[in-house]
Amino acid sequence: MKTKFALFTLLLAGMFLFTRCEDALDVTESFTYETEFVVSSDNATYSNTQLIDMASEVDLIAEYGDKIKDIQIEEVKYWLTAFNGSETQKIVVSTLNVADENGADPVNIVTVQDQLLQPLLNTPTPLTVNAAGVDKLANLIQNSPYKFQLSFNNEANEAPLNFTVKFSFTIKMTANPL
Repeated sequence: MKTKFALFTLLLAGMFLFTRCEDALDVTESFTYETEFVVSSDNATYSNTQLIDMASEVDLIAEYGDKIKDIQIEEVKYWLTAFNGSETQKIVVSTLNVADENGADPVNIVTVQDQLLQPLLNTPTPLTVNAAGVDKLANLIQNSPYKFQLSFNNEANEAPLNFTVKFSFTIKMTANPL
């Protein structure tokens, strides 16, 4: 009986050590993913959806693929890279949503309200995010097929709309090459 217990203990210790060694081989990398929406409308509203394929746009995702253990969205920023409007033109309400590749199950990442547009020109601004939205985005980046939709919806106080908004996501990936 003592021999069986010792063998069992040795087996458990070996499994624990193997697991610890495997975790020691984890690779953690941070990267930034950026996307732009060119907003051009004669109306005060705008809506657009982009299909994103992270495996084709980010080398780390393509390289590690199914070996990715964890994705964390650490920060989301936005700013305007182009703006042609008045000093008083502002966002009444703007949303950025993430959905599955086919558009199903959209979840809000961020909502911006009552924001003048001109001060955002070339001024990266951190956003307060919705945890459920960034969790969904992280899950879609982490798992095959690494594709999702981003939808940007905007309502402004004045028309026409003529600006380009850029969103930047700081992402931390942990993968195990084994």
